[in-house]
Amino acid sequence: MSAAENPIHHFYDVSAGAAQDLLRLAHLSFEFGSRNALYRTDELKAALQALSAGPAPQEDETVDLIEALLLQAARSQHYQLCILQKLGSPDSGWVCLIPDGDFDQLQLVVQKHRLCSDTLE
Repeated sequence: MSAAENPIHHFYDVSAGAAQDLLRLAHLSFEFGSRNALYRTDELKAALQALSAGPAPQEDETVDLIEALLLQAARSQHYQLCILQKLGSPDSGWVCLIPDGDFDQLQLVVQKHRLCSDTLE
C-alpha cells in the first residue's frame, strides 16, 4: 500500500514499545482518554499556522484547534494520520501525524510489532 492510498490508519492493542516507536516518527501527537495530555492552545495555533502558511484560527477551544490542525494536515496530503489504541484500554491512546516521507519506517514499525490495522499489514 502506498502512502497516498489511505492516509488514515487505526491501530488496535498498541503496546508501550510500539507506541514509542511510532511517536518517534510523528511531527505532532497527542494523547486521548482518561488521562489525556493535550498541547497548549498556543502550541496548536503555531503548528496550524506552520502547516497552512496562513493566519491561525481564532478558536479558543483546544479540541477545535486539534480538529482544524488534523484537517489541514489531511488536506496537505503530506501526512499519515495514525490513531493508536492502547493495549487493554480501547478508550485511550494517541493520535499522531507521521510525514509521508517516513511511510516506509511506519510500515517497518507495524511489521516489527505485528500491529493490527484496517489499512496496513
